[in-house]
Amino acid sequence: MALTVKQWREVVSEAAVLMGGGWEVAGKGSSTSLMRSDPQWWLQFVYQEKTSNGRMVAYQGLLSYPLPSTQSGMGGAAGDQFKVPDHPEIRFRDVSDPKVVAEFARCTSELKLHDRYDVSGVREASDRKYVENCAAGREDYIYRGITLQHLIALRVLSGSRPLPDLVADVRRVLDDDDWLYGIWGDRTADSGEARLRAYWEDLYARIQTGDRQSVEELFAQTRVDTLKWFGLSDAQITDPVFPELEVPW
Repeated sequence: MALTVKQWREVVSEAAVLMGGGWEVAGKGSSTSLMRSDPQWWLQFVYQEKTSNGRMVAYQGLLSYPLPSTQSGMGGAAGDQFKVPDHPEIRFRDVSDPKVVAEFARCTSELKLHDRYDVSGVREASDRKYVENCAAGREDYIYRGITLQHLIALRVLSGSRPLPDLVADVRRVLDDDDWLYGIWGDRTADSGEARLRAYWEDLYARIQTGDRQSVEELFAQTRVDTLKWFGLSDAQITDPVFPELEVPW
């Protein structure tokens, strides 16, 4: 059974103490979560689903573009499904136990999400998967909507391709016309879709000029807006460290 908002906040507050640093309580109301401190380009947190059973879910999302409000897409693990290697009997079901929540946060961070802090490394892995899926004829139905946006955002953030290619990549997102996810917790589809499209249109206008600083300003502001919606204060949001461009503009 799901915990009340008050009960869940008490649990994650105790879990943050048990983690011994590096994690904190973020958000308010039903959006309260146990969040990894000092997010750079990936937001990582554990939250309780808004369902009757209220299972906990670990989620991680790329911060260089607006995150989907549905908490789905590019990184996640449910407590009752997550498997610890060599210990198939372990499941993280008891959301009322701070020790279980803390251990779930630690295990998912180390075993599933730990490699997501290296922008270039994740970009390389994403491009390898892209090549594999293209070779298998799966490109058209896999790389649409949020999946395509994630791939292109990583390319632009790391500057992995010549500028004309990156411009064409962003244009591809706009031409894809798949805006199924609302953003920043907005459950009104039209409003979320309009804001998400506006972001990519803004990025397209900036990247066409070849002004890297302008592109980084958009990334930085989007990151701040997202972190604030997820409940971090100005004091908790540090300046981002941009990766060095792989291919100079």
